[in-house]
Amino acid sequence: MRLKKSLNRNVVIVVAAALLVVAAIMVSDLTPRPAADNYDRILDEVQP
Repeated sequence: MRLKKSLNRNVVIVVAAALLVVAAIMVSDLTPRPAADNYDRILDEVQP
């Protein structure tokens, strides 16, 4: 039973870390990135 409890705790930690990463990615996608936008604009101009 003790091993199962520690495994469950590890699973909770991994899931929490994954949720934090997803949340960080979503927040960074929502925030404006002028450098990336300029890069995309330059690529659009270069490509026919």
